[in-house]
Amino acid sequence: MNGEELIDRVLITVDDADLDTDIILSLLNEGLRVLAAAVSLPDLETSDIVETVADEFTAALPEDFHHGLFDCQEQDEYNPDRVLNSKRQMLAKYGRLNQTGTVRHVCREGQTMLYQPIPDEVRALLISYFRVPTPITERTSPDCLPEETHKALFHYAAEQLFDDIEDGMEGAKVNTLRHGGRFEKIKAELKIFYKDAQSHPAPPVIKGEFL
Repeated sequence: MNGEELIDRVLITVDDADLDTDIILSLLNEGLRVLAAAVSLPDLETSDIVETVADEFTAALPEDFHHGLFDCQEQDEYNPDRVLNSKRQMLAKYGRLNQTGTVRHVCREGQTMLYQPIPDEVRALLISYFRVPTPITERTSPDCLPEETHKALFHYAAEQLFDDIEDGMEGAKVNTLRHGGRFEKIKAELKIFYKDAQSHPAPPVIKGEFL
């Protein structure tokens, strides 16, 4: 379904004459980002170059970075275990992050990539990660979801709208719970579907750490 079809479905379901289609489209894209953050969608896997910075142990991640930094390589050296799970792991391994030498490990902290040791010259690192999904418009469909799961975005938008409409009403928020439950069901099904289809290994856990 494209954005227009999803918007029409929301308008039919949520009977509110004041509903703005731009707000609905924004909620549909919010739902898409929520799904993309929760599920490792193969169509969102991508790679880009990050360059180290002289005398610094951090570098900015690409603008389209969403989550899941899962690989980092230099052109002339392959290391399958270069990505650590967290800054905590890196601190446990290196102590103060001021070691110098060839980059052996990286991790993510927010929209920044940390690396150790710090090379004495700028190095280009090829990283792999999950990008931000392309926002849908009224004429386009989600580019990363199977067709049969597009309705998840409708349920997400309906849940958010009904949450406001039913706020303060006596009893349970029936419509909010209905659509929220259906969104969570599709999200869980997507997680199961893609669980065994991951094309990359999980980051290593350093022995002796309690994370």
